[in-house]
Amino acid sequence: MKKLSYLLGLFVVTGILFSACSKDEEVLDPPSLSFLGGEYAPGQDRVDSDVNLTVGNEFVFGITASKVSDKDLRRVLIQRKYENVSIITVIDTAINTASITWDFTTFAYPTPGSEDFEVTVWDKADKSSTISFTVTTEPAAPNITTYEDKILGAQDNITGSSFASFDGTIYTLPDAINNAAAIDFMYFHGQTNLATLAAPDDDAAAQVFNGEPNGLQNWTVLNATRFKETTLSGADFDAITSSTQLVTAAILPTPPDQSKINNLSVGQVLAFETADDMYGLIRIDNITGTSDGSIDITVKVQ
Repeated sequence: MKKLSYLLGLFVVTGILFSACSKDEEVLDPPSLSFLGGEYAPGQDRVDSDVNLTVGNEFVFGITASKVSDKDLRRVLIQRKYENVSIITVIDTAINTASITWDFTTFAYPTPGSEDFEVTVWDKADKSSTISFTVTTEPAAPNITTYEDKILGAQDNITGSSFASFDGTIYTLPDAINNAAAIDFMYFHGQTNLATLAAPDDDAAAQVFNGEPNGLQNWTVLNATRFKETTLSGADFDAITSSTQLVTAAILPTPPDQSKINNLSVGQVLAFETADDMYGLIRIDNITGTSDGSIDITVKVQ
């Protein structure tokens, strides 16, 4: 989630206006430089002073500069300085003009903190002017659902083995067969697979949950949930509070593509995609017993 560095250098520059001028008289005053204010587009105002923004939010700021002496402008430098630790040069360009008017579209830093946007313009007399504003980035409001302490029983446990991520309900097989369209995954403990989470359409799950009359062979819907193992730590999992973070973690570097994950261990974090294209994450909190045991999980879904 903190690897969204491509956002930091992305700028769309629009409305560039140049006007050339030349005079011989030299004046020592530095060039004029200010931020553009007002409306950039319907419903979108430019940022022209210190502002608080949600992490990753798109925003627009603009600058206007002009020579005061007879020396044209020669250079523009724009830098982003995050927490006085990370400095990113987004524009450092030579120009040869009397004035400029530029708009920039960019994104707030992807983690909470304070970031200074600093603009400096030089003229050909090597006089400069600098202006800046600060963007304070704030965490996104949680917009995902978290199901904590969900205990699924294995195939020989009376506790339900079937999980519906739509509302966090755990179903026993007699109830699950009547709610098959809602079941996204099941838990079993096999001799070879050991602790396993599997989609209803998984072949190994079909071999385990095959008893009459509620076995998977009798279900009218077998949802094709897909899983993958992630490299997320428990702390990474806890830090995910927004749908954007969750989906990014689930699909990068590759989306879920396995019908089951076996040999599960405590602390492991899985990603999954349901048959109706909803993404989620599962953290394994505890595993007890074998075929009559259980698994304790925390689930986050869009």
